[in-house]
Amino acid sequence: MVLIETLWEFIENTPYVIEKYRRSGHPDYAGDSIVNALSDLTFCILGYFFTLYVPWSVSLLTILAFEVAAWIAIKDNLLMNVLALLGIRKKPV
Repeated sequence: MVLIETLWEFIENTPYVIEKYRRSGHPDYAGDSIVNALSDLTFCILGYFFTLYVPWSVSLLTILAFEVAAWIAIKDNLLMNVLALLGIRKKPV
């Protein structure tokens, strides 16, 4: 899992993906900072260990809670980013 997240951090910061983000309504996006990428990796590792010690239902509810909280707080989350990269969603007005 850590390898997949590390690979994604490299892919996410390629010119192709940065341009996809820009075209999806984030014109000033310049890629992730090193601190952001390392934080993403750290939380991936913490999430992996969290899932080892809790039932799958708790993991699922935690994911849903974080997605809803991010949507409420900043009107953006993982689902919205995936949809934007697929060209299905534009940045909200």
